[in-house]
Amino acid sequence: MSRSKTIPGAPAEILTAAEAGRRLKLPLSTVYYLAKTGALPGFQLGRSWRFAAAELDRLVQRQPASARALAITDDAATRHFIENALSAQPCTVAQAANVHEALAAVRRESFDLFLVDLKMPADEALRFVRHVAEDYSLAQVVMLASFTDLAQADELLQLGPITLLCKPLDAVQLTECVSWILRARPQKSVCARKKLPGKKCASREQ
Repeated sequence: MSRSKTIPGAPAEILTAAEAGRRLKLPLSTVYYLAKTGALPGFQLGRSWRFAAAELDRLVQRQPASARALAITDDAATRHFIENALSAQPCTVAQAANVHEALAAVRRESFDLFLVDLKMPADEALRFVRHVAEDYSLAQVVMLASFTDLAQADELLQLGPITLLCKPLDAVQLTECVSWILRARPQKSVCARKKLPGKKCASREQ
C-alpha cells in the first residue's frame, strides 16, 4: 500500500482566490488586483490564482508603516467617526467635506488611502474617484455606501478594485479593512500631484 508523500517546503494549506478573500475580508476583485501587482503573495495555475494560507497570515501580522488617509463626506459625524476609529492605527486622517476640498487636498499632498462617501450630491463621489484613478491605484479607495446606494455603487466598482463598506459603519470592520489595505500597499505611494515641467513630484518612502 503506497503512502502519500509530503513535499518538503510545501504549504500546509492552499486557498482559492475566493477563500483568500473571505480570510482577509476583501472583495474578490481586490484579491485579484493585489495578486497581479505582487502586493498579495500567490501563484497562478493556468488562469486560476492560489494562495498559501501561512503567507497570508504572516502578511496580516506585519505591522503597517505610517500612512495618510483622506476621509471625504459631507457628513461631519461620519468624518469624525472615521478619524476616531482609526486613531489606534498608524494612520493620520485628513478630512474633506466635499469633492472641491478633496481635490485641493490631493494637489497639496499625497495619500495612501481614500475613504469616500457615496452619498454626496451631483455624483461627486464618482467624479472624485475618476480623478484619483489618474494617479492612484483604485485598491487605495474605500467606498462607503448604504444598502440603498448599492445600485449606484456598482458603477464605481466597474472602474477597478475598489473596496466597499456598507453603512452604518462598524469601527472594528473599518479598522480591519484599513489595516489590511495599508499592509498590502506598494512600498512607495504614487504621488497625487500632476508632474509639471521643471518641478519634481515627491513620493513618500514607506
